[in-house]
Amino acid sequence: RLLAGTVAGLHISDDGGKTWRRVGDPGISIQSIAFHPAKPDRVIFGTEGSGAWISEDGGLTLRPSTAGMINTRVSAFAAHGKELMVAVNDAGPFSGIYSSRDGGRTFPGFIPLPSVKDIAIHQGRIFAATEKGLFERRGEGWHWVRDLGEGTVEQFIQDGPRLLARSAASLYELKGKLFVPHPYKHGAPRSAALWGDALWVTDAQGLYRLTADANHTIPAPFEGGRLLRLHDQLLLWGPGGTYALTTPDAGWKQLVGEPSRLLPTGDDRRPALLVSGDTVRLFDRQTGKFQTLDVPVPARDVSAAEVLGDQLLIGTSGYGVLARELAPAPDENTLAASP
Repeated sequence: RLLAGTVAGLHISDDGGKTWRRVGDPGISIQSIAFHPAKPDRVIFGTEGSGAWISEDGGLTLRPSTAGMINTRVSAFAAHGKELMVAVNDAGPFSGIYSSRDGGRTFPGFIPLPSVKDIAIHQGRIFAATEKGLFERRGEGWHWVRDLGEGTVEQFIQDGPRLLARSAASLYELKGKLFVPHPYKHGAPRSAALWGDALWVTDAQGLYRLTADANHTIPAPFEGGRLLRLHDQLLLWGPGGTYALTTPDAGWKQLVGEPSRLLPTGDDRRPALLVSGDTVRLFDRQTGKFQTLDVPVPARDVSAAEVLGDQLLIGTSGYGVLARELAPAPDENTLAASP
C-alpha cells in the first residue's frame, strides 16, 4: 500500500502505484505523513490549516485529532448582539463560521463553508463572502445566494442603507432582495469604500470616485492601494504607506511612509489596527494617536481585528484568535496620527 498526500486529500494505491483512489475529504490539504513505529496501521497526517488527522486502519478512514479551534487562518470578525462570529479560511473541512456567545472564550457553534473572506451584518441580514460565492444565514443554516455566481467574493462595503459586495472582477449592490451589478468601467476592483456621496474604488493602477452621474479618476500617492473609511476620513494603504483624505478636494496626508495594512475593528473609539513592518498599532480617537501593541506573533500574520468592550481580538494567519485587555487610554509608545 502506498499513501500520497495532496492538496486535494489523501490518495491510496494497493497495487504498488499502478492505480490510485482518493479517500476521505477532498478539502484536506495533506503536507506530511507519519507511521506509528509500533502500530503500522496507525497513520498520522499533518495538514495545511486543518490540524492533525489520524487513521487506525492504514489510511482507509481518517478523523481529526486536533482539539479546539487553534492554528487557524482568521479572515474576519463580526459581532451580532451577544454573538461573535469568526470567519476561517483555507482550513479544508474546518473552513467556515465559528460562533461564540461568551466574548470569544469558547466557540461551540460551527457551520462549514468554503473559505470565508468577509462577513456583513446589514439590516438584520447576515452574509458571508466566500471563495465559492455569497452565502446568507437564514435561521441556523447558511444558503448560497445565486446573484453573484460561484466565483470568489472578497469584500463587503456598507454604509447606512447601502451594501455592496466586491468579487474578484465586479461590484454588486443590494437592491431590495437581490444583488445587482454596479456600473464600473475600470480594471478588476481591488478594494472599495463608501465615503461622502460616492463609491471609491481602486484597481491595480488607479483610484476612482463613482457618483450617480460621473466616474472620476482621482490622483493617488501610489498605485495598487486599498481603501478604508475611518469615520469622516478616507484612508489609502498598501505598498506605498498609509495616507488620509479629509475632503474629496483636499490633498493626501501621509500617516506612515512604509508598506502597511489597515484592519477595521468595528469600534468607534478604537476603529483600526495599523500593521507596518514588524509593528502593530491600534488607533485611539480620544487621543488622536496610534498605540504600539506587543503582539506574540509575527506582525505579518495579523489578519483581522475586533474590539469588544475593553478587549481586543486579533485574528491571525495560522495562530487562531488572540485576545488582550485594553488599557483605558494609551500613554506611551504612540505615533501621532491625523486629527
